[in-house]
Amino acid sequence: HVLRFEELSEHLHDFDIVIVSTGSKKFVIDHQMVKKAIRRRNYKPIFFIDISVPRNVDPEVNEIDEVFLYNIDDLQEVAEKNLRERLKEKEKGEIIVWDEVSKFMKWLEFLRVEKEIVNIKEAWKDVEEREPRVRRLVHLAVEEIRKDPSLAEKLVKIFLQEVEYADSERRLSHVHNRAYGA
Repeated sequence: HVLRFEELSEHLHDFDIVIVSTGSKKFVIDHQMVKKAIRRRNYKPIFFIDISVPRNVDPEVNEIDEVFLYNIDDLQEVAEKNLRERLKEKEKGEIIVWDEVSKFMKWLEFLRVEKEIVNIKEAWKDVEEREPRVRRLVHLAVEEIRKDPSLAEKLVKIFLQEVEYADSERRLSHVHNRAYGA
């Protein structure tokens, strides 16, 4: 509700909240005016927010029990307090975020280790499945070597080639891991 300035003292009792901002150099709302308005309101409270510079509501009105007066300095103090509280909450939030990032990184590391464990188990299972066949092949190879001794030399060459291939593969894997951080 907006009033002409001249009507202010007549209708002050009609308002629960009064926001004051004028260019006046003196108080436009004084102690007597507010005391009269409170009586007409049957002592219901009135909130005044004075954002004028210089102030337009006489600070003495704050002495009336049913009056709550806030000025630009009070609002600044509230804003600063809220900022301090938000900064504290920001710090708490950062701690929570870094804690969750740490948990996530540990989980990723676990997945990497778990994958390696699964690979080792699969490789071991593969070895266990091949072992009976390898024993049969070794037994057959020994029988064949007894029949033809030159076969032993051929088998040793094949074995050495496999060892060299495995060593080369291991070195390439090491280079790859260093290059890509795997």
